Amino acid sequence: MLGLMQDHSLAVGSVLPFAERQFGHVEVVSGATRLTYGSLAGRVRRLAAGLVALGVRPGDMVTTLAWNTHRQLELFHATAALGAVLHTANPRLGPDQLAYTIGHAGSGLLFADLDGLALCEPIADRLTRIKGTVLLCDPAAMPAACRLPDPISYDALLEAADAPLPPPPDERAAAYLCYTSGTTGLPKGALYSHRACMLSSLSLMQPNGWNLGADDVVLAVPPLFHCVGWGVPFMAPMVGAKLVLPGRDLDPARLLDLIEGEGVTMSLGVPTIWQGLLDHLSARNHRLTGLKCLGMGGSAPPPALVDAYQKQHGVRVIPAWGMTETTIGCSLAVPLASDLPARARALMAGQGRPVFGAEFRSVDEAGRPVPPDGTSIGHIQVRGHWVAARYFRAGEPATDADGWLPTGDIGTLDGQGFMRITDRAKDAIKSGGEWISSIELENLAIAHPDVAEAGAVGMPHAKWGERPVMALVRCPGATLDGPAFLAWLAPQIPKWWLPESVLFVDSLPRTPTAKIRKAELRDRVRQLLKDAAPREPR
Repeated sequence: MLGLMQDHSLAVGSVLPFAERQFGHVEVVSGATRLTYGSLAGRVRRLAAGLVALGVRPGDMVTTLAWNTHRQLELFHATAALGAVLHTANPRLGPDQLAYTIGHAGSGLLFADLDGLALCEPIADRLTRIKGTVLLCDPAAMPAACRLPDPISYDALLEAADAPLPPPPDERAAAYLCYTSGTTGLPKGALYSHRACMLSSLSLMQPNGWNLGADDVVLAVPPLFHCVGWGVPFMAPMVGAKLVLPGRDLDPARLLDLIEGEGVTMSLGVPTIWQGLLDHLSARNHRLTGLKCLGMGGSAPPPALVDAYQKQHGVRVIPAWGMTETTIGCSLAVPLASDLPARARALMAGQGRPVFGAEFRSVDEAGRPVPPDGTSIGHIQVRGHWVAARYFRAGEPATDADGWLPTGDIGTLDGQGFMRITDRAKDAIKSGGEWISSIELENLAIAHPDVAEAGAVGMPHAKWGERPVMALVRCPGATLDGPAFLAWLAPQIPKWWLPESVLFVDSLPRTPTAKIRKAELRDRVRQLLKDAAPREPR
């Protein structure tokens, strides 16, 4: 027997019309452009009409190569309303991966920021499926020459008449295509459905999540091309929060200007962004007053960073976990009211517990479940309403027969569902048959006042299998040496965790999402150790 309730599609296209009706006066700020949800909705309708005039139909793929601006946000909502699929290409990828993802997506239409031309034009002859190009600018800013096919101005599309949007697509239809960063091979496409985007947004914005409301001002730092901007394009208009789009420039001074000038109360982003802001605040001896919450994901925030924001600025930090395959995310570290301070602090160093709609388990090498006792380490797996089942245009399922997706992380789960990732499976250091967490070593190292960045990798060892080696980036002007660092670190860790060597480098290799490229760092460390090894006399 079916229920006798109305059946409206849970489609992304319903979000902005709702915001227009209920929060039409609330601002959307993008550089010098100040809109409201009301005026944004009108622009989206005109853009949708312009897309139809260009031949975009339901199911068609459209690619954007853009940063966080109102034009990119408008494309998010216009394509969804038409039932088209928006592939958000990553401008931080190298030329080979960028050409691969755009070609693999199969788009016929490319929308690009003007600074995206420098990325696209050198690979224009490889973008064979692109038949038309829309540059995200007004007609006066159009370049005199362009190697991409049939370029037109974005603002010219908005000259179309404001027309009603079509009926919403099926909620299971594809809405967005996002590719992994491709650190171990070619990038893989995660094809998000309308239903996945809506359910994850509704779950993550609740009080046990980001706790967003109409009184909030949200600074959209996560790139909209990465995991649909962590859901900000949907959550902010759902609750009527003022939305601030920073564009490409995430310099700490600019972020501070936006936070103070626009009255930002909440933002999300990777820890490296917020470490940069913290350093800028310390250098200026400036204290934040209006910012209430920072969500941090992409990698675990160091406890020292969490403590500094909470103690020095009164800003609550919420660590979160997700991956390209989980749409927005699946867990947040929000301690329970019943947790004692020591446990609450320990939980903040982890990845939290799943929100409704997501489920985790940990398994051993043979795929057998590991007890959720908070200490037994296993391979973390996830499943849920917004977790990928397959990769785009891939033959094999992304999950096992029971629908569990391997995350590539190893860690622990406790009886209340809290997860603590100790490492990426491919990056874990196994010494004498026991795990050493490179993440924990890195977090401890970053707490040293003279250390700006830290990376820990395992190096082969004749007796123990592997031993940890630390690569450190000193803070400007610091003179820290290896023995002094090890003497500082030793009391904080088990003796057998102590790194075999400490190397100082100018920088750490990072992915487009600011994670350390461990394979590249491992190669660099191996070479540095080889260069430093004493040579046998002839």
